[in-house]
Amino acid sequence: MSIKLFVYGTLRYGEGNWRHYLSGFPAEEDTLSGAILKNLGGFPGLRFVEDKTKKVIGELFNITKTTLCKIDGLEGFKGEDVEGNLFDRVTVTLDSGIEAFTYVWCYQDNSPIIESGNWIQEIRGRVRNARY
Repeated sequence: MSIKLFVYGTLRYGEGNWRHYLSGFPAEEDTLSGAILKNLGGFPGLRFVEDKTKKVIGELFNITKTTLCKIDGLEGFKGEDVEGNLFDRVTVTLDSGIEAFTYVWCYQDNSPIIESGNWIQEIRGRVRNARY
């Protein structure tokens, strides 16, 4: 049985963690309304907001339970209602209507918001700006 997982950061196609965890699985683009991305430095964190016009751009993967457990470790998810999670794993309904798991940043902080909702666009912009 495959498990649907929506990813929006370093697990996206071609990114560093994709190579280690998801390279054997096909991906489809999708979006999640009512959410924003925070720039946490080397990775983004998703937070829900009331403004449904805000969107996070990501990819939907069909993965195995074994892969999900490995990604739980990467995301610092120790289990539901467990104190000390870095991210919580939750079920969301994507804009395509598909239900999937995703990871939500557990902490309120002052990290900058990625206005585009697109982590890859954000990091490519940083790399481009760093060259000039």
